[in-house]
Amino acid sequence: MVNGEYKIKVLAVYKYLLETDRDHSLTVPEITDKLEREYNISPDRQTLYSDLAAIEIIDPRFRKKRGVTGRFNSYWIEKEG
Repeated sequence: MVNGEYKIKVLAVYKYLLETDRDHSLTVPEITDKLEREYNISPDRQTLYSDLAAIEIIDPRFRKKRGVTGRFNSYWIEKEG
């Protein structure tokens, strides 16, 4: 992945999360599908987890719900108020 694609990917993931809430969260496979459809970017799972960890550091509203066995974690940005 070239540097420009990496920047687009991180920003796109954050944009997707800003459109979420507790009832409409996203999993890594869902984020991957959106990136492939909208930006023709096919990230590996590990880099997406790194992107999510970075977003967690910069936005205190970031939330994660652990998936039950065999399920993926869900991610969203908690809405204020």
